Amino acid sequence: MISTLEGTLSVCGIYSHNSRITADIEADYFYEPRVGIHAQGIIGEYPRRLLDKVRINFQLIIPPGKRECAERVLKEIDQGCAVYRTFQRGIDMNYTWEIEENKNIAGQGDSNK
Repeated sequence: MISTLEGTLSVCGIYSHNSRITADIEADYFYEPRVGIHAQGIIGEYPRRLLDKVRINFQLIIPPGKRECAERVLKEIDQGCAVYRTFQRGIDMNYTWEIEENKNIAGQGDSNK
């Protein structure tokens, strides 16, 4: 999702070389019992751990005046990211974001890139 986000944000003049984009990811699992005959001591006797829920929190530090465009991109990122759409078919996924505008970060066309 980060690469999709970076590519889409470039339309706003927000580039990874002049901004900071990070993400915290948390996940919940559920355990499914294995069925069938398994030799004792083999991993097959333990339940399978399956991904159930994923929560992503993006943190963006961007040039001033780019917040509106960044928020528009973030609101639509789930539609543009193939990985997100694929996982969402079987995993409860959601994401949030935090945006900080920093005057020390240059935008497109600024002289101090």
